[in-house]
Amino acid sequence: MSADIKRGIVYIGTGNPHAYYDGTRRPGKNQGSNSVIAIDLNHKKELWSFQEVSHDLWNSDIASPPILTTIKKDSKLIDVVVAPTKTGNTLILDRLSGKPIFEYRMRKAPVGKISGEKTSAYQPDLRLPMPFLDKSFNIEKIWFRDKNRKKQFLKKIDNFNFGFFEPHELGKKNIQIGGGASWPGASINPDKNIMYVSSSRVTVATEVKKKIEKNKNLGPTYFSIQKRILDDDTYPIIEPPWGTLTAINLNSGKIVWQEPLGEYEDLKNNGFKKTGTENYGGVTSTRGNIVIATGSLDKKIYIYNSLNGEIIWDYKMPFIGSAPPTTYLANNKQFIVVHSTGGRSLKGGYPKLVEFGNALVGFKLKDSE
Repeated sequence: MSADIKRGIVYIGTGNPHAYYDGTRRPGKNQGSNSVIAIDLNHKKELWSFQEVSHDLWNSDIASPPILTTIKKDSKLIDVVVAPTKTGNTLILDRLSGKPIFEYRMRKAPVGKISGEKTSAYQPDLRLPMPFLDKSFNIEKIWFRDKNRKKQFLKKIDNFNFGFFEPHELGKKNIQIGGGASWPGASINPDKNIMYVSSSRVTVATEVKKKIEKNKNLGPTYFSIQKRILDDDTYPIIEPPWGTLTAINLNSGKIVWQEPLGEYEDLKNNGFKKTGTENYGGVTSTRGNIVIATGSLDKKIYIYNSLNGEIIWDYKMPFIGSAPPTTYLANNKQFIVVHSTGGRSLKGGYPKLVEFGNALVGFKLKDSE
């Protein structure tokens, strides 16, 4: 959560309702879930609530902590709350009213295919701020390191559904793009109104199955399954990048630059450069025109030039970074500290690549000459 101390308002992001992929037992928009909510501390009440994805069937909770800043639009200064999301959207809302600063486009969504499932008629399809994640999936985007494995997978594609907020269908699996911005959140330079956000882009197979009920008088109930779809248990089956660091101008809503975050050493040595990897570490920007990023599968900490996205320096740590880097000054020296512990979510998806540890790794920036 984040607090506007002067106004006495706290802002929180909320999770999604359970079960993730089955909404038959929770009809309606499920108001309050997948939302940014403002709470008036003085009057002890909800001030406003803004929901991104309604009746969520895709695990699209708002995991990132909201950030308070002030942007300039149409020559006016506006106090806003900013929340990057798993869908790749950046919610920029007026702090007092909760209204979006940019036009909030909605698009007709598919109708539910399972008995008892009533999907929402419309879901967000934003142009501004520009999405930092491409959530679309089609056959042309399928990627395998081994082309023979790709041919084998294409034979199974008839048993998969995919598309814009595609609902589930019994007897078929869905392919959806998972990732986006997660709990590490983003970092904003308030002087330049640039947001820096790390994001993942992975392929996930989800499925809803019908439970066998002994009592025939009861309505149908379901359970759901999800699993990453990986080539050789290592690589997402969609064209890279699979992890990115993106700079977004909050005044205009436009992407300034986007670069891959992380790499696979074996792919790099075989000509597949700048693939990025799934990541859950986070970023920290500074006034010194650098962005410090971590959390990628290669265990590295990266320092980017915040003006153009160029990698200035990197270092391989003992374990994967698991939280946004911390930077501080002591005795006129600047230090960086990183939690290097692995990560449960990455361990579940890449058990052969992720090792748990317990390290704090510290660095000191060189003195300027």
